[in-house]
Amino acid sequence: MLKIIDPDAGEKKFFYDNFNESDVAGMFGIYHLLYVLLFIGIAALLLFLSRKLTAGDMPRVRFIIAVALTVMEIAKVSLRIFKNQWYDSWVPLYYCSLFIFAIWCTFAKVDFIRKMGFAYITMGGIIASAFFMLYPSTSLAIYPALHPSVMHSFIYHLVMFYTGLMILITREYEPQSFDALPYFCLILLASVPSVFLNESLGTNCMFLRHAFKLPILEPIINYSKYLYMAVVFLAQSSLMFWGNYLFYNIAKRKVKTK
Repeated sequence: MLKIIDPDAGEKKFFYDNFNESDVAGMFGIYHLLYVLLFIGIAALLLFLSRKLTAGDMPRVRFIIAVALTVMEIAKVSLRIFKNQWYDSWVPLYYCSLFIFAIWCTFAKVDFIRKMGFAYITMGGIIASAFFMLYPSTSLAIYPALHPSVMHSFIYHLVMFYTGLMILITREYEPQSFDALPYFCLILLASVPSVFLNESLGTNCMFLRHAFKLPILEPIINYSKYLYMAVVFLAQSSLMFWGNYLFYNIAKRKVKTK
């Protein structure tokens, strides 16, 4: 049985907890711009350094990434549990959190499970990580620029972006229209327990409970929380895949034409 931790209860404090609202970096300021430029620069450098990698090299690269990110995530979750932080801060049931599960799925021997991982990483992960850097509402909007949580999020999403692009560039996996089903199933598997946790604990897993700092969605949730839930689920489980799949095929045709 889950023990509810009061978010207002006293937490264990560490050196990086000692900041106030005026220290928060905020979005669309100089720190945000610097992080975006750093993201673009490091991503470009990593892709350049990886230009000789082939599809045969990618399983080893994915394994290293999977182990490194899993260790990082376990350390983060363990620390936040130890600090008695609220479930929202450590339960790995958000769209970008699924990257860790997805990358391990790519090693599965069952084709359907393997495609769940590849489809998410390429048809969801690339754009999701790029969007995070453009709208880092869960990091720079909450913490100072050099806070460990910000740097963790930066590294995590940078690796997520790099991995998706490298899988496509090396053609280790080429998305197909019928891969929409395994992709949908992965999002569904994350959304079902998220609804339960959101209703029972007041969390916001998979962003299905409220629009976290996204004003465009506020009118929908004000009208009906169930309509909001349906819109967000469909956007994540279907629109994300088909939008990226369309863009991928357009880009692929242009490359072949050239």
